[in-house]
This record gives sequence, structure tokens and C-alpha cells, in this order.
Amino acid sequence: MNYKIMILSVWMVIEGVYGLSTDTLYITSTKGKGDYICDGKDDQIEINRALDKVVSDKKLTTVYLKGAMECIITEPILMSSNSKLLGDKSVKIKLKDNIGWNSPNKPLIGQKNSDGTVAWKNGKYGKGAVSNLEIAGFELSGGTQLESKGNYFVILINLYDPSNIKIHNMNLHDSRGDIIRFYGSDVGRANHLKVYNNLIKNSGHEGIYFIYPDTIEAYNNEIYSTRTNAGIRVSGGSNFSIYKNKIGNSLKQRSSGYAGILIDSSSAIDVGKAEIYNNYIYGKNGGVVLEAGKGFDSKETLNNVHIHHNKLLHIKSYSSESYLNGAIRINGFHNTLIEHNTIDDSDKDGIVYDEHRGIEGRGDGYKTIVRKNSISNCKGYAINNLNREIHQFILKDNRFKDNNSTYSK
Repeated sequence: MNYKIMILSVWMVIEGVYGLSTDTLYITSTKGKGDYICDGKDDQIEINRALDKVVSDKKLTTVYLKGAMECIITEPILMSSNSKLLGDKSVKIKLKDNIGWNSPNKPLIGQKNSDGTVAWKNGKYGKGAVSNLEIAGFELSGGTQLESKGNYFVILINLYDPSNIKIHNMNLHDSRGDIIRFYGSDVGRANHLKVYNNLIKNSGHEGIYFIYPDTIEAYNNEIYSTRTNAGIRVSGGSNFSIYKNKIGNSLKQRSSGYAGILIDSSSAIDVGKAEIYNNYIYGKNGGVVLEAGKGFDSKETLNNVHIHHNKLLHIKSYSSESYLNGAIRINGFHNTLIEHNTIDDSDKDGIVYDEHRGIEGRGDGYKTIVRKNSISNCKGYAINNLNREIHQFILKDNRFKDNNSTYSK
């Protein structure tokens, strides 16, 4: 009998039954028998030791959190390139309540930069980049903290100049700032990013925030109760697909946050292939917003965004902010194609073009194509053009029903 084959076969059975892998370090509670143990106190120490060992050993790829357990951290978890942090859904990593970090940009999960620093140190961005990361499977909580919401405190996942990143199948909640932030230090420096199949709720700022990204996808996420800003935001981005997300807020409460999906650019960065589709957005202050900064003519670069097959229901607005005035709002984007969307019960307009900061530097000849949409029960116009001197709507085969007014040319 070939004992080497027998031993290999037994090990393969063990791997299949217990989910073990030779390229993985396991972290368990004190009741388990992992390579490292979380005891509920300063657990970032053990997790970081495991992550450091993974990147120092070419045979290792992954740190796996095996549940059920709750890991309490008091300082960030720091990942390096070419590593994975995975876990069971019964695992919860939580920042200790009332820890008092009070340090901008400091995350629960961040990175080690190539120069050995951390990206959030002293509230300033670090040097270097991070690539080839996967974060998946477990729950991540910001706990109850003292810092005010809406600023840059207690970001759950914060990565700088990231590339080839996947974050998926997570339960992410209770930040004071963003839940997930990818920060590119220049155009396209955050690239090839995928965020999918996550539950994201109770953010202090953005749910998912991409800054200077290129080639990104956000899909199949459920994003609930973003306090200050958007469910998904892309700033200065190119080549993005945002689809099959559910983004909302309780209809029984005052709406929280800004748009469900916000695409904004303060300079003439070419958006490339850009698509927003099959999303369900409800109870937000604005549904889908395309917004260019003032002072430049953006027709040649911020163009051809395709918005289609979305459902935008019960979109609300702040009475004190007149530009939060439509389920789909466009300014400074050209040749946008809006088709096959369902819009119902908007507090103001269904679709609006609104250069609310003025048209200086914008040029003229902007157009938006609106076809085969269903727009109903809006308290304002179904279609509203607030800047006729520079912009034109091209309408075809839309269905309008029970809106306060149909069309403002």
C-alpha cells in the first residue's frame, strides 16, 4: 500500500469535512483550536500577527475567522498586498464602544503602506499603495462611538491607492464616517474594485465611496440609512457599473442622507463607459444624481452615461435645499441616456436638469435623452429643464401619469 497516497487522501477528506486549507491561518475563539485565538480583548493583535505571517510566507494566502465569535478591537486591522481576510457570517469584529479615537481617516480595516506607515496616520494620507486584497464573509461594526457623524471618523474600511480589491458578502454597519472608502491619490489610482453582496447600514457619511477610481463595480448590495450623503458615490471616476443595488431609508421616518447614487466630478475627467441600472432606490433625498463642478465645459468628457431599468420610489427632498429636487437630477453631464426607468411619488420632479450653482464656464449644447420611462405621481414636473439656455431634453415614448405638471421645456 502506498502510504503517501493514503496520507494525502486522509488530508483531503479532513479539508473537505472541516473546511481547512494548507494556505490558510485560522483564528478562533477560546473554545476553538485555531492558529491564533481571539479572547475578546485587543483582538487586532492576533489578527494582525496572522496577516503579517501570511504576507511573509509564500505558502500562505488567507487569514480565516472561524465562528461563532465576537472579536473586539481597539486599534486598526492592517492588511498588506496579496492577502485575504475571510470569515464566517457568525463572526463579528467590533470596535470597542466609546474608544475615543478622534483621529480622522482612522479605519477598522486599513492597510500597511509600502514604506511601512499606515494610511490614516495623524489624519493625513500615507504613501504607497495596496493591491490584490479580498475581504469577505463576516460582520464588521463600528460600535457606539463619541465622535460626531458626517466627518472622517471611524471609517470601517479605508484603502488608499488600491487596486484589484474585492469586498463581498459582508455585514457592515455603524460608522461615523464612510462605511467603505477607496481613495485614489490621482486620476485612476483606485482601480479594478468590486463591492458586492454586502449589507451596509447606518453610515455616518457615504455607504460606499470611490474617489478617482477606474474600472469599478458595485452590485447586489443592500444599503440602508446613510445619514449625511449617498448610498454609493463615485467622485472623478471612469468606467463604472452600478447595478442591482437596493438603497433606501424607512418611509416612516424623516429621510436620511443625500442621493441613492451620486456621480460627481470637479474636473473634466472622461467617464468612459458608465452604466447605472437595475437599482431599487426608495425614501432618499434624490435618487440618481449626476453632478459636475462649476466653471468648465464638460461635454467632451462627462458624457454618454446610461441610466436604465431602475426603480425610484418615494424620493424626498430637503425643503431648505432647492437643488435636491428630482428622482433623477443632471447637471453638467451631456448626452445622458435615461430609459426604461420607473419613477413614482417624487416629492418634486421626476427628472430634472438643474445647474444649481450657475452656468458660468459650462458652454451650451447639452442634451439629455429620455425615452420609454414611466413617471407618475410626482408633486412637481415629470420632466423639468431649469437651464434651457444651455440644455435640451429629447423625449420619446415616455408614459406620464398623475404628475402635478408634465413638462417644463
